[in-house]
Amino acid sequence: MNLLMQQVSHAQKRAAVGGILGRDTVTRSVAGGIFVCASERTQRAYWHYHVRRWFTLFGVKVLPGRILGDYVECFSCRSTYDPRIVGSTHPSLLLEETG
Repeated sequence: MNLLMQQVSHAQKRAAVGGILGRDTVTRSVAGGIFVCASERTQRAYWHYHVRRWFTLFGVKVLPGRILGDYVECFSCRSTYDPRIVGSTHPSLLLEETG
């Protein structure tokens, strides 16, 4: 068997395993509330999201993995922020005014 045939055969085996076992990421809303949006500088509703890795079997999510990250999204302007901005008045977490 030549080298090209071996590489094709190996790629086919990986594709077969990839169709059986896999990974997926899911973003899920875990909380919501009111905060001061840094972009709009007024009180707005927000959603708090977690992004989690899931392990799949035949494309079906079967085992939750670790949380990859989380973020807060303004319901009005769709800007995203670090979750620490919720309830914070610290200037480093808010946008600086220009002008």
